[in-house]
Amino acid sequence: MISLGGTIGTGLFVGSGQTLARGGPAFILSAYVFLSFLVFCVVTAITEVGAYLPTPGSSMNLFGYRYVSRTMGFSLGWLYFYSLGILVPYEITAAGLVIEYWNPPVYIGVWITIMIVVIVVLNCLPVGFYGETEFWFASTKVIMMIGLLILSVV
Repeated sequence: MISLGGTIGTGLFVGSGQTLARGGPAFILSAYVFLSFLVFCVVTAITEVGAYLPTPGSSMNLFGYRYVSRTMGFSLGWLYFYSLGILVPYEITAAGLVIEYWNPPVYIGVWITIMIVVIVVLNCLPVGFYGETEFWFASTKVIMMIGLLILSVV
């Protein structure tokens, strides 16, 4: 559930309203199906590469280093580091945009501070608490995704 929820990005919920208004439900559904197919092909290819010559600690930068070039492996390693570095600020910004939609009387900085404190506290707790929380947040994302697809069709 955690990996499934991790594949559903927050930007999907923030940006899909404008896409739905411009393209309509058939466009957004067909675009989602097409991109899901492309992601499936990439994940299948990565699985084949990992199964062909398994190595301990396999990752994308190792695959790039081994099968393309040293610079590709180096670049993929830093790209992975960068993407994980901007993940939390991106998620908090998206949540702030959603909260701002309803024009709350509380300043947005208060909500951002609360979210940062919750994230830091969850990362300081034992892994069982973090895993349970991630499971429920991922379940919420999956349920919202199913609801968004049903709403798009309706």
